[in-house]
Amino acid sequence: MPGAVEDFVRRGDPDRYLSARAAPLELRSGLLSLYAFNLEVSRAPWAASDSGIAAIRLQWWRDAVLKIEAGGSIPGHEVCESLLVAVVEAGLPAKPLLKIIEAKFTDIHGLEPDARAIGSYVDSTSANLMWMAALTLGAPRSCESAVREFGWGAGVASLLAAEPRLAERGRALFYRRPDLVRELAAAAQAKIASARLSRRRIPRLAAAALLAGWRAERALAMAAADPGKVDRGELVESEFRRRATLAWRAWTGNW
Repeated sequence: MPGAVEDFVRRGDPDRYLSARAAPLELRSGLLSLYAFNLEVSRAPWAASDSGIAAIRLQWWRDAVLKIEAGGSIPGHEVCESLLVAVVEAGLPAKPLLKIIEAKFTDIHGLEPDARAIGSYVDSTSANLMWMAALTLGAPRSCESAVREFGWGAGVASLLAAEPRLAERGRALFYRRPDLVRELAAAAQAKIASARLSRRRIPRLAAAALLAGWRAERALAMAAADPGKVDRGELVESEFRRRATLAWRAWTGNW
C-alpha cells in the first residue's frame, strides 16, 4: 500500500487506523484502502461552502467506484488505485460503496433530526463500511446481519459523539432533543447486543473490522444515562483510556 494512503487514514481517521493495525499484516492494506475511501467521501460534502461543488466531488467518487467496478481506476489517484486492489482481491461488491456515497449527499444540506432518517443514514454509511471491512478480512456472508447490526450501533455512537462539531457547522441533530438521544442510544445498544449473540459465527480474523466500533458501548451508555452529555461533547474519553481499551479488545478479540 502506498505510504500516503496509510498516512492519510492515520491522520484523518485515527480510530479506524488503530483498529486496522489489529488485522494481519497481509490484509491490513485492504482495510486501510476502504477507510481512505470512506474518509474521502465523508470530507467531500464539507470541503466546499458551495453545495454544487460538494455535489460534483461526490459525483466524481460515484463515477470512480463505477469505473473500479468495471475493472478500471483513476491513474495517479492513490486512494482509487488502492481501492481497486482491495475490491479485486477481496471480491467486494460495488453497491455498498455506492450507497455510502449516496448517503453522503444528504450531508451537503444536512441530515433531518429524525430517528428514521438518522437510522437509514447510519445503515447506508457505518453499517455498509463495517460489512465491507469484514468481507475484506474474509468474513462469511452468513454473518452479514450481525456485522451490520454492530456497525449500525457504532455509527449511532459516532454521530452522538460528533454532535458538537456538527453544531459548529450549523448541522446539529440532537440539540435539546433528549428524547431523540435516548431513542437512538437504546436502539443502538439493542443492535450491538443482538450482534454479540452471533459472535461465534464471526471468525476471529474478522474481528479487526468490528474493533473500529470499540468505543461505541461506553458512549451509548453515557448518552442514555445523561443525554446532555451529547450537547456538551462529553462522550469522548481520554487518549489513555481510548488506547488501553482498544489494546485489550485487540488482544482478546472481544469486540
